[in-house]
Amino acid sequence: MVFDVYVGSLFVTAPSTDAAKLLASDTPRRQTMHFLREVKADAIVEAWRDGFKANSPAADAGLKRRIDAFLTYWRDMKVGDEAVMTYVPGTGTSLTVNGKAAGPAVPGKDFADAILNNWIGPTPSSPELKRGILGK
Repeated sequence: MVFDVYVGSLFVTAPSTDAAKLLASDTPRRQTMHFLREVKADAIVEAWRDGFKANSPAADAGLKRRIDAFLTYWRDMKVGDEAVMTYVPGTGTSLTVNGKAAGPAVPGKDFADAILNNWIGPTPSSPELKRGILGK
């Protein structure tokens, strides 16, 4: 049984149908998750962990520490909640939930790429989301 959990969107300065080109760009980007269902924090964290394992298997220890920090920012989400991950070059990636900072920005373009790779990488969280993000 498959059901939609969230609606995802990606905002970039230069849209592309090429995942590699989006990942190569070091420009601001924003990923938004608008939740359609209630989801417990542990389920969200597990889904992210699965995505990082599948799409960033060569992550070094430094990236893994930053991923672990990011995963502590998540809380239970309710219908209508919105999580926004914003990458700003030189600053890092912030997570806001319903407009409030969930934790400090996580540094590194490699971290921002790992997050985006969960959506547009070789094993995306949702093939339909990947096609939509890439305009296919």
